[in-house]
Amino acid sequence: MTEEKAKEDPSCSIKCDIYDVFNKMESSSTLILDIRSKDAYEVDHIQHAEHFAIPNDVQFSSAQDLLLKLNKNIDAFKTKVFQKLSIISKHELCIIGYSDDRTLQNAQKFNILFQLSVIFGLSNKQLQILREPGFSLFKRKYPFLCHRYLQQEEMDTATDFHSILDAIKLKNRPKNDGTLYGKIKSQDREYPNAIVFDKLYLGNSEHSQSLKHLQQLKITHIINATLKY
Repeated sequence: MTEEKAKEDPSCSIKCDIYDVFNKMESSSTLILDIRSKDAYEVDHIQHAEHFAIPNDVQFSSAQDLLLKLNKNIDAFKTKVFQKLSIISKHELCIIGYSDDRTLQNAQKFNILFQLSVIFGLSNKQLQILREPGFSLFKRKYPFLCHRYLQQEEMDTATDFHSILDAIKLKNRPKNDGTLYGKIKSQDREYPNAIVFDKLYLGNSEHSQSLKHLQQLKITHIINATLKY
């Protein structure tokens, strides 16, 4: 299949799994879009994910026709993309779309998301679709990385001294502001990077000393690979 053909075929969009999402979700270049209903999104969603409303059963004959029918929804998509592009270059952007179980309706929405990525000049590799069963599987594996869990945790530990310190530290973590320093510091992750999922992680000294994160990821052994120990 030629590159031109691949760009027109939504089946060529890359499928990712929950482990890919885990590794990419903290990156400043990743935009996670939840295409489920607004009600489902508000009940719970992946941390940092943004809701993108795509109407059901949208029929279109061309790119221009699609833009006209989506109207305000396009403005929301443009805003989300341009916010990312204000701090990263276009080729760095990675969009991850997710829903729940496979349905014809979800397939149509992913097709629209794919067409929008083509319209905005993104490559096939820059749009990734979370494999079914999507969010439900991610939530079972990583409940502590979902909004509802984090919201409840925040309420439960609002008066805990160590939790308050952690919250302040997280809030003050340097973000990618487009500068070289911002890009470097924004790569500091709250969670270690998974090398072999459920078996091997690569992190830093803060990760190794966080009992909470070690327990969440079921890490039982730590090897110090630094020069200092």
